[in-house]
Amino acid sequence: MVEVTQPKHGRLDFEAIRERLYPLGIGIVTVGVWLLLGHKIVAFCVKEQWHIEQMYTAVFAFLAITTGFLATFYCTILCMSEGFVGQIKDTEKMRGFLGFVKGAILLGFIVSIASIPMMVAEPVPVKQFSVAAFVVAFWIGASAWAIAAFYRVASLFFFLFEARIKPRRPAG
Repeated sequence: MVEVTQPKHGRLDFEAIRERLYPLGIGIVTVGVWLLLGHKIVAFCVKEQWHIEQMYTAVFAFLAITTGFLATFYCTILCMSEGFVGQIKDTEKMRGFLGFVKGAILLGFIVSIASIPMMVAEPVPVKQFSVAAFVVAFWIGASAWAIAAFYRVASLFFFLFEARIKPRRPAG
C-alpha cells in the first residue's frame, strides 16, 4: 500500500549501521580532535579576540530550539491517524525513525542542561589534557553528537514526506 522512497536495508546492512551510529561517531571524533588541538584553537581565538566562550550559549540556544521543534514534531506524528502517516505509523521504518527522533530529543535536552554550568563557568582551556580540556572536550563531543542526531532526523524528514501512497480502491 505504501511505497517509501528510502532504500530497503536490513539492520545489519552497512548503510543501516552507519545511519544508526554516525552521530555518535562524530561526537567521539570531536572529543579526540578537541583533546589534541583544543588548546591551539583556544590560543588562536584568544589571539584573534574571538569570544570562544559564546559557543556555550550558542549550542544551548540551538539545541533548546531544535529539541522543542523535535518534541512538537514527535507529538504531532503520534497524534496523526489519517493520511500517509496513519498508514505508515505501525511500520518498522516508522518505529526506527521515531526512535531517532526520541534519541535526538533526549540528547538535545541533556546537552542543553549541561550547557548551563558551562555558560556560568565559561571554561576556556589553554593547557592540553587539563581537567578543563577534558570537560570541554566531552561537552563539545556531546554537542556534536546531539547536533548530528538532529541533522539525521531532519534529513530523514524528506524520506517520510516523500512517501508515495497508492490510491485505495473504493469499498463496494
